[in-house]
Amino acid sequence: MPESKKFHLSRRQFLTSMTALAAGMSFDGFGLISNVSRAFGAQGVALPDDFNFIFPDSVDPVLSATMQREVRIPHTLPAIDGRPNLHVTDLQVTNLFETDSIMGHRIESVRDPNQDLELALTRMYNAAQATDEAVMREAAQEAMDILTGNTQGRVYDGFALLNYNRGAYVADHIEGEYKMKRLRDTGETFISDIDGEEHRIWEVDINMLWYGQNLDSDLFLLRMPFEAHPFDTWRANWHIYSLIQEDLAPTTILNDGFGRIFHGLDSTFESIPAGTLSEITINYPTILHTRGMYIWGWGVHPPRVQFLQPVVEANADGGLIPPSLSFATRTREDLTIDNIGDAAPEKKAYNVALAALNGAPAVTIAQMLSDPSVGPRGIFHEWTRLAADQRTLPPEAWDVLAQEDGLSEGDFGPYDIILAYMNNEIYGDNPYAAFGSEGKGGVVRDWEQGSTMTVKVINFDNHVHYYRNVDFSSQLIQENIRAFGNGRFSFEKMSPKPTYGVPKVAEMQWRTGWGYVPHVGIAGQSGLFPREIDRQMLVPFTDQLGEVHYGYVFQNVSGYWRFNPPEAIREGDTIPAGDPLRELDSDEDGVLMSFDAEAFGVAKMPTEPITTHPNQEMFPELNFPGFLRNPSEGGDLIPPTPVWAPFLTLNPETGTLRAPDGRYWVDYTYFHGRPVDPNSSIVANIEAPRAGGQLFYQFDPLFHDNMIFSLHPRADIVR
Repeated sequence: MPESKKFHLSRRQFLTSMTALAAGMSFDGFGLISNVSRAFGAQGVALPDDFNFIFPDSVDPVLSATMQREVRIPHTLPAIDGRPNLHVTDLQVTNLFETDSIMGHRIESVRDPNQDLELALTRMYNAAQATDEAVMREAAQEAMDILTGNTQGRVYDGFALLNYNRGAYVADHIEGEYKMKRLRDTGETFISDIDGEEHRIWEVDINMLWYGQNLDSDLFLLRMPFEAHPFDTWRANWHIYSLIQEDLAPTTILNDGFGRIFHGLDSTFESIPAGTLSEITINYPTILHTRGMYIWGWGVHPPRVQFLQPVVEANADGGLIPPSLSFATRTREDLTIDNIGDAAPEKKAYNVALAALNGAPAVTIAQMLSDPSVGPRGIFHEWTRLAADQRTLPPEAWDVLAQEDGLSEGDFGPYDIILAYMNNEIYGDNPYAAFGSEGKGGVVRDWEQGSTMTVKVINFDNHVHYYRNVDFSSQLIQENIRAFGNGRFSFEKMSPKPTYGVPKVAEMQWRTGWGYVPHVGIAGQSGLFPREIDRQMLVPFTDQLGEVHYGYVFQNVSGYWRFNPPEAIREGDTIPAGDPLRELDSDEDGVLMSFDAEAFGVAKMPTEPITTHPNQEMFPELNFPGFLRNPSEGGDLIPPTPVWAPFLTLNPETGTLRAPDGRYWVDYTYFHGRPVDPNSSIVANIEAPRAGGQLFYQFDPLFHDNMIFSLHPRADIVR
């Protein structure tokens, strides 16, 4: 192996590499790597097929290729031999009655907010029945306070049942933004094993409320400071107000250094006792490698989930790079109470409380709460029960299914899963075997590589939502077969990859085994197809040096074209351009790409020079290269390179987030997923590039805070 080299990442390279991070996306970081050792560049870091072993911190295959030595990502060591995860540095547990809420008020009540909402609505109804309008309006104000997060003395003080942008409601929020905080400098430093240099440690506080079958958080958008170095690390100080017994299982999703989603790392750190404030400090990987974090709970299935989404500063003035700008702009503008659809149970309660506070007479309020034919659909007891259990579809969903599909209630017809977006959350149900308590479905049917799942997605909110599906793969190690720490179980390491609702470039990565990097070749990732059943339908191809690799070709399509990068793209500083990529059984240049695989974006780049680039001085005239163009009606390959990444979110004609037709440009690139228009539905046919993994994981990547619904395939249930 050549002598290792120090690696210096320019600010421009860092910002570009973070575009995929900010996207919550999973595709290759084009055009960033050169000077590669062939030993790592073509093959990646090889690992055994069965992965039934314990290994240390995750290897970064692209940095390893670049630096010509094995580079590991700090704070990714899994639990070993049943011991607790080593990245937990502090743990304190306090009775809820002995502490303050996130708003700084002494906690005097620890009831579930959905229970308190039902009590307030009951009180409002009884007062309306008795024509006691003073008490009725007092109860209406209590309901409104619960819905909007103004509940001094209660454990959920500061946590609203309505999911809307309230701006800065705790001290470390950024004014005007939706649940956005900025990493702060701790003043502490360390010497990084990556480059041998001194780097800073950053931190953030995360406040969460756990109750019933729900999680809520005061943080969604984690702002990565402009002055932070990509090899700096960070930590989170968790403050979990919990009414339930549960496990804290924050799954960090890692970049491999330049945008491709590599490993997911999930270790159940500690059990969270009911009736406590648990304060836990956990160390996390470098800023460069943090693509996001799922916060899971496992007591009820489908599991409770929250998400933490990084957004990245582009300059010292606090401007954001385009993907981050899309997140911040849309959550700031779209997350209003008016944009929450009236089918949402919380919105029904809000509308009645608002009517009472605006002077509606008692008889009207009593009818709105109890008469299904007047005011909000259903009665208030049904609203609160639905809000407390998102594993159920609202009656409005069955109305849509009756109208669009001719289905009666309880009949799922051709659908494996039916989802409903409302209150910027996701509800769902499916026809398969019960798993867990109360007879709720926690699994989907088994599937094999190449199988298709059919999902109906209904949007009841008054703004666009997006739909994406991600396959979490099988476990890459088997440490979770025994408990460790105080937690019950963990997924440990996995290889999550998107299967639906992502830009077309992700399809190219599936075809090349999620490994193609210009100027490098195939910098392969371990664990992409870890089992024999994940390799049944793989198709071989040769790289520029004639080495054979394997990837998946999507089948449910009308035809194919060939992805054929030219010599200048295939060539790196230390590797020859060699021959074009080629299917193993063909003399034609290039590897197969589908014309129109449903899962991937439909955006077409202009054929004329682009003059709207945000860095036009650096790129005075741009022509989108022909080898990235899909000759059919399907989407073009828009790679996250320094030149092209902005156009995943900014329209190439307008230079803004909107296309000339007024829609958001991401509606065509699928940058945030496949769009689901307000008060409409889609049917998603999801083809599986590998066999059933641990989760069938579905969400809206733009409003990811509460937009998650996950099911297990029957074959791989882990308990």
